[in-house]
Amino acid sequence: MKIRRMYINYRLLVLLLKMDFFVFVGFAVSYIILILKSSDPEFGITIALVPLTLMVLSLAFWGLRRESVWAMWTVVVLLCASSAYFVFKCARMYDPKQEAKYATQKPMMTYYTVVSLVVVAGTLHQCATCLANFGYGLKDRIEITRGKRSDMEQIQDYYVNAAGDRRMNLDG
Repeated sequence: MKIRRMYINYRLLVLLLKMDFFVFVGFAVSYIILILKSSDPEFGITIALVPLTLMVLSLAFWGLRRESVWAMWTVVVLLCASSAYFVFKCARMYDPKQEAKYATQKPMMTYYTVVSLVVVAGTLHQCATCLANFGYGLKDRIEITRGKRSDMEQIQDYYVNAAGDRRMNLDG
């Protein structure tokens, strides 16, 4: 039963990593198109953050698959930095000195910022949960169900779907 719960947390983190990319790219593209001008110094920085985000989320997925503690802690630190970035952007939108820049798009950009913060907070929580689960056998179980190991017969809580793929059974 514990393996199933760990697997559910694993899949939830994979889902949140995909959502992180979606909401950050949505925020960045909206910010670049609606707010920034090409002469702003933030323009290049914001564009550079998109591939950097992809690299961080790829590191998170790699660290999760291999149960790499150092990679996951690096991701946690970088996700905390991204939270600070979103808080900074939200505070900047409501700064009276920047009011003209954000006047027409403030509600939508605030929405994107809040959604991004919520998804990043959920990802941080799931990273901590998955980090706590490292070393309890989920990595071995996933390798077995993917056919990378030959001791498949020892495990009963998997099934083969119609396409012939081995899947972990989540029914208790």
